[in-house]
Amino acid sequence: MELLNSVDWYLTKINNAQAALLETPPPADIDYLRFNHGVYIESIFSLIDYMNDTNNSISDGVKSKTGSDFFYFRTLRNAIVHRGFDLSMRGAVINGNTRVLTPDNVVYNGEPLPTPTEPVLLKATMHLDVVMRTVLIQRLEYLGALNVKEIDENVEFEKLCSFIESDKHLPLFVKEMFVQNIEEIKKSLRFEEVNRDGINKLYSKLSPVNTIIALSKI
Repeated sequence: MELLNSVDWYLTKINNAQAALLETPPPADIDYLRFNHGVYIESIFSLIDYMNDTNNSISDGVKSKTGSDFFYFRTLRNAIVHRGFDLSMRGAVINGNTRVLTPDNVVYNGEPLPTPTEPVLLKATMHLDVVMRTVLIQRLEYLGALNVKEIDENVEFEKLCSFIESDKHLPLFVKEMFVQNIEEIKKSLRFEEVNRDGINKLYSKLSPVNTIIALSKI
């Protein structure tokens, strides 16, 4: 559950930053563009690194499908995080939206890295994003993390009761209210349904389809 909760949070940041960047009509708000591009790129690599930290690496799969662009974006991410790199120095108005152009001054060991073939930074990042999502889905499915599990409602309710009883930070009146209404609470809780809904929402949030559709319209 912790794995899925963390993946969900990173996807929330990724999706929100992407949505913020899709519609950016002039005049350009440079800070807005810089901030959301930074969040988008940082969050993609934070999710990749999180999967590595949990021994569920997706790095090799993403690298194999993105080639040198993976190292370019990894280096760009490090420059943003550690040196405050300003990726909004070059831009253009394309199809009625202000677009940041892919930086050509990303440097590693004193040498500029070759830029992705896609000149628009948002589109180049979205290409990386689609690959990351696809590989991540494959990994989560391999782990069985996206399977809806059969849940013993009684066992889960007993766990909840035990937690409430033993937690030292819950006010006494809250515990008393829980005990007084325990039968009604038990009838209202559907642990398996909540689990199923959570998995379905995560699938929707994780799917690369919306990103692919948006790419086709930029």
